[in-house]
Amino acid sequence: MYNMAAELIFVEGGELDHGPGSSISGGTFTVESDPSNKSKLEGNGIYRNTLEYSFQGGSASGVVAGSVRTTVDQEIDPTADFTRADGEKVIRQRDSGTMSAVGDNPSPPPATLPVSGPVTVADPGQSKGKAQ
Repeated sequence: MYNMAAELIFVEGGELDHGPGSSISGGTFTVESDPSNKSKLEGNGIYRNTLEYSFQGGSASGVVAGSVRTTVDQEIDPTADFTRADGEKVIRQRDSGTMSAVGDNPSPPPATLPVSGPVTVADPGQSKGKAQ
């Protein structure tokens, strides 16, 4: 995919959020990938290559409130075509993926139900460095 639009680069301290139209709300995203120790913007390491994250404490229709969580790390792939850090494509604001999670069924069985929704890089964590 050829994407010429320059977007802010995602760094340590930035935030993920639910994407438009997500059936999941609330909860906490935790970035599991390690940022670069060499490549930094505004003093924070740049995330590059595939971004791995986990999620817990979310809510969705049809499941117990606050029970939506991931059971394995989820991924967001970089869309930068030209900008690299440590030889790998960088993650940028608005990069996104689909989260596959589960929520507790209010009346088992089964004990959990599948829930999914879009996730996006909402806050890049810095305001100066952009990538194409």
